[in-house]
Amino acid sequence: MSKKPISQRSPKKPEDLHGHCVYTKELADEIIRAISNSTEGLHKLCKKNPHWPVPSTIRDWIHDVEGFATRYARAQMIRADNMIDEILEIADQDALTYHDEHGNTRVDGGHVTKEKLRIDTRKWLAGKFSPRIYGGNYINDDPENDEEQIQQTRKVIQKCMPVKKRKFPKADE
Repeated sequence: MSKKPISQRSPKKPEDLHGHCVYTKELADEIIRAISNSTEGLHKLCKKNPHWPVPSTIRDWIHDVEGFATRYARAQMIRADNMIDEILEIADQDALTYHDEHGNTRVDGGHVTKEKLRIDTRKWLAGKFSPRIYGGNYINDDPENDEEQIQQTRKVIQKCMPVKKRKFPKADE
C-alpha cells in the first residue's frame, strides 16, 4: 500500500502533533515557572506536562522568540539555587550502613560514590547556569547587575542546545 502525497493527506489533529504547538505567553510563563521551581531537566518536565511541546520546540523558542532566551536564562539561574539546596539535602543524609560477617558496622562505599556523583553533577550544572555565584570564577562584583551573568548563561545554553533556525507562528498570527 503506497502513501498518499502530503498534499492529499488529511490534516493532523492537534493531539497528533505531539509536541509541536504554537508559542503563547501563558504557556511560556508556565514553562519558565516550572523550570524556576525545579531541579529536573527539561525532558522530565515535558513528560510530566503532556500539554507542553517537546523539549526541542522549547529550545527553538530560545532562538526564535524575542525575550524568551533571557527569561529561560533567569529560570536556569534560579534552578541553580534549587540544585544547591538539593546538594545540602544529599550531603546531610546519613550514609547507608550494613553489618559485615563479623558484626562490624560498615559504610556502603557504592552508595557514598553515587551520592558524590549526584552532588558533583549538581555543582557542575549550578556553575554553568549561575557562574557568578557557583562557577568558582569571580565574574561580577555587583550582585544587583545580573545582565552579564544572564548573557553568559544564554551563551552556555545556546552552545549546549544548538538547533536549526526555525520560525514558529505566535498565537495571534
